[in-house]
Amino acid sequence: LTLPNTEAVRHQVQAGGSAVTFLQVAHSIMDRVAEELDAEIFCDELRFIRDCLSAGRCKTQLPIQLVDEEAPRKDVRASLAETYSSTGSGSVSPSKRKGFELRGALWAVRGSPTGTLPPVADGAPREGLPWMGPAVPIWPLPEMPQGMSNKLHQLFDEEFNTWGFDVFELSRLSERRPLLFGGWEALLRSGCFSEFTISWEKVCAFLQQAEGLYMTEQQTPYHNNIHAADVAQTVHALCYDLGIGRFFDPMDCFVAVLSAIVHDLGHDGRNNAYHVSVQDELALTYNDRSVLENYHLSLTFKMLVRDTSTNMLQGLSHAQLAIVRREVIDMVLGTDMSQHFARVGDFSRLVASLGRDAEAWQSEDSHMAVLRSMVLHSADISNPAKPYKLATQWSFRCLQEFFMQGDSEKLAGVPVSPLCDRVTTDIPGSQIGFIQFIVQPAFEALAGLLPKVQDTCVSVAQGNLKAWEHRSKNRDFYEDTRALKSQAVEDEQFVSRDGFFGSTAGTVKVADTCMEAVLDGDHLPMPEFEFGMAPRSGFWTQLWGCSCR
Repeated sequence: LTLPNTEAVRHQVQAGGSAVTFLQVAHSIMDRVAEELDAEIFCDELRFIRDCLSAGRCKTQLPIQLVDEEAPRKDVRASLAETYSSTGSGSVSPSKRKGFELRGALWAVRGSPTGTLPPVADGAPREGLPWMGPAVPIWPLPEMPQGMSNKLHQLFDEEFNTWGFDVFELSRLSERRPLLFGGWEALLRSGCFSEFTISWEKVCAFLQQAEGLYMTEQQTPYHNNIHAADVAQTVHALCYDLGIGRFFDPMDCFVAVLSAIVHDLGHDGRNNAYHVSVQDELALTYNDRSVLENYHLSLTFKMLVRDTSTNMLQGLSHAQLAIVRREVIDMVLGTDMSQHFARVGDFSRLVASLGRDAEAWQSEDSHMAVLRSMVLHSADISNPAKPYKLATQWSFRCLQEFFMQGDSEKLAGVPVSPLCDRVTTDIPGSQIGFIQFIVQPAFEALAGLLPKVQDTCVSVAQGNLKAWEHRSKNRDFYEDTRALKSQAVEDEQFVSRDGFFGSTAGTVKVADTCMEAVLDGDHLPMPEFEFGMAPRSGFWTQLWGCSCR
């Protein structure tokens, strides 16, 4: 695509910055042409072309009579349309919202005109109403050391609902079980035990087994159980602290947290591009399409279906199970970065048309599917929008994992993936690009729906962007990035009690960084961080921009 070299287009691109898309330019051109035309018929036709541009191929390639409300055999045509077309961005959700009685028991009572629970759609009995079941314990373990219990209680009470929650501190206090305790807390606060017939014993068993299927930070620096706990807590913060909860019903909240818990289940340190390049078992199984995301989902539902002790969904009705499976699949598939621009674009167009009207969003499940996917995807890429101390730790862990993959790719004789070559990668430039083109535009789109996101997330991402720009201009000052790019010689990894990773060859310390120094233009203190440089064949990560962050 080649942009028209006109004054209006040049002004739009310059004013809009790095987030302006080709589709936005096309819409602006159509709007300007419509304003110049006097005939209403031409304006209508131009608006139709504009809508076609926004709708995408999945809708514009449908036969017109197949979706014509006035044409005969409406039920047959609807069945054909549902069977032989998709609903945008890979969504597997139906267009109409399911009955509210399926999406939360207490929520249904509150929404019922009579104040009573409506009959169950599939005829399931009402025995064992969720809020009349056994009491749910505070912790997911039957016995907890008093010291651990007190410290976790304080951490959760003070920080768990907040955007800047320190998941590394959670990992330390929980003795490297952040997903067990963080996932439990997120599910507990989502209200799932009071809204649905869910066994807390099975939830505990599920979380313990899920954490065991994630790598630890000793094995892979980024995509590990800490990352899973971080995304689960971030989804909770988006719902509770930043306002998404106003648009979500109990089923949305439950599915969002569950999807966050399992979204990288079984991740072992290589990205989609690597699997496709070497044509290994995963790539052959999932036909090169969203290889990892499909694997995470398959592993999740096998664990739920094949083991009754971990089947936390066993108490749900058949209709509820269908909803949970469909929505979890849609959300986890949406974490494939090859869908990033399409997902953010779909969300932005809905914000423009629906605004902040919660009822308008909830009127169609296709709308809510886009919103749910945006919530999980935003949480998954949220690290650069977190406070600098947390963001920097995640950046270095992510880069370390990139470089480990690059080392493995060199050994395997396949092309090195973008940003995975420790010798040639521009470390500050990679982070600047990720924030500028991926993270900041995504959270700016989210801020269109949730105003608090602007100050809580976007402004923080902009501050972190300035920090990396400062690093880019003062490269020689930062020994940590030079250490990260050096070739590893040690094989043995370890993790310090502070939650960082390193190698027995030595460490480079990275301390708290003062953001005021960035904004004032001063040198930042060298961050305190420990690096392990060993190339390990089992490490991989998802990389933005090439289907794989």
